[in-house]
Amino acid sequence: MEIKLIGNVRVAVFPPRVEAAAAEEIKEALLTIVATGGQKILCDFSRTEVVAPAGLKAIVAALHRIHQAGGQMAFSMMKPDVRELFNEAGLSQIFRYYDDEEALKVTVLKELAAHFAHYTDLHGVLLQRYGEKLTVEIYLEFDKNQLMGQVQKHLDTIRAALTEKLAVDRVLIIPAAQPVEGA
Repeated sequence: MEIKLIGNVRVAVFPPRVEAAAAEEIKEALLTIVATGGQKILCDFSRTEVVAPAGLKAIVAALHRIHQAGGQMAFSMMKPDVRELFNEAGLSQIFRYYDDEEALKVTVLKELAAHFAHYTDLHGVLLQRYGEKLTVEIYLEFDKNQLMGQVQKHLDTIRAALTEKLAVDRVLIIPAAQPVEGA
């Protein structure tokens, strides 16, 4: 399981399959976050296709211990089948879920804010699903006096930062001079 730090939130990116073999490792990773001072954990299920009963049990056990330590745990980017499993298990009242698109857009906007000096305007953010692939399209306006080489350098820097922070398949940054319909 991959752990990322965004602000004061530890983002735990869950593997494609949360089964018995991975369950104990996941539980220990979550508890280690709390033991090392992490009080806010966002579980990113964007890559997860299957959560077996052993995996669900490990997540619930970790949640219980995290709450005892004064921490918080929430979920995002759950695929419908995974979310339904949590709902069927009666966990929808216990766990906080974040709307998939809104949680992802907030993360994109936070990262773009860190790079605001490199572009002049944001004209839209679109999330596109192509089968199982998730693509983020970002439409940015740049200073018209900049050379294309400078713009490309900024595009590459922003794309690299977003790719590191987001659990998506592709990040597209498209120069734009006006708002994009639907974005």
